[in-house]
Amino acid sequence: MEHRYRQQIAAFPGVRSVVFLKAYYDGNLIMVSVTVAVDPQMTAATIYDLTRQIDGVMQHRFNVAATALMVVPRDRV
Repeated sequence: MEHRYRQQIAAFPGVRSVVFLKAYYDGNLIMVSVTVAVDPQMTAATIYDLTRQIDGVMQHRFNVAATALMVVPRDRV
């Protein structure tokens, strides 16, 4: 499932790469910790919208209870 989570998150516009992803159970709940790299010029509002979208898709598509998302800047390659 981690591979599917990674593919889904990497497909979001604005996500340059998925740097780290780890899924785990807390009781019977699925939790995901993920770090994504984004354009360093993204605004705080844009990053906030992106994280909300990712969290929503993870909840609705994969039944993930919580997505702990960290965002780091990544320069263009």
